Amino acid sequence: LEGAGGKPVHVQLSDQAKDLGHLKVGDQVKVTVTHSVVAVLDTDVEKGKPDSSEASGVVRATADNPNPGGAAYRQVQVQLKITAIDLKKNQLTFEGPAGNKKVVSVEKPEVQQRLKDLKVGQSVLVTYTDILQVSTAHEG
Repeated sequence: LEGAGGKPVHVQLSDQAKDLGHLKVGDQVKVTVTHSVVAVLDTDVEKGKPDSSEASGVVRATADNPNPGGAAYRQVQVQLKITAIDLKKNQLTFEGPAGNKKVVSVEKPEVQQRLKDLKVGQSVLVTYTDILQVSTAHEG
């Protein structure tokens, strides 16, 4: 593919890529990648051990669509347990599903003010989502 400014862009496709024979030199290929992270506090301190789950999927253009394209997503949810709160340093320590610990510094003042309301043992559910969208259009 030719990227912005005429520079070549190399793309590695999986065996799930279909209908590439419909693409011709000069066709437009648009690739959009979206990343998002959402964190939700669970105030229940009896939630249990941290956990994680993963889901993924693919949506393709219909067979009668002359323009190959589609979307793929991957979503990972991780439940982290708060194991320590340091109000002086504005830091939280989390335990992950594998028992690993991670110290996170809170930099936003509005979030720092809310640290005093947290308790050791509460959980935070973090959802990471990546979406890759590909659309094509024939030249002309």
